[in-house]
Amino acid sequence: MKLTVLLCCLATVLYTVSAFPTDGSQPPALNNNKGFRAISDGLDSALGWGGYDNPRQSRVRGALHAAYHEIQYRRTGNQREHERAKDQWGVVTGGRRDNLERYDREHYGSGK
Repeated sequence: MKLTVLLCCLATVLYTVSAFPTDGSQPPALNNNKGFRAISDGLDSALGWGGYDNPRQSRVRGALHAAYHEIQYRRTGNQREHERAKDQWGVVTGGRRDNLERYDREHYGSGK
């Protein structure tokens, strides 16, 4: 019973968060879940692959956050999440890490 109530609350929160469209002049916010970030911090620390203070060395962080932002993109359709996922894959592969900045500049006239 408690699990059912918890799942219903979670579903309601997720629906509510994705139900508020922006007016189009401002970029929609990225979904940055602090609990998820804490899990990746713990993995980074346990594996010795950097951490929050040194994300360039953290392949675990990059891969986990890339997957997270890609899931958020698939869930909400927020293109900024997809661009952030590409930035995070860049941390893992040594590729581009300015996709979100370029996207925002092209679509919203700002770099952040």
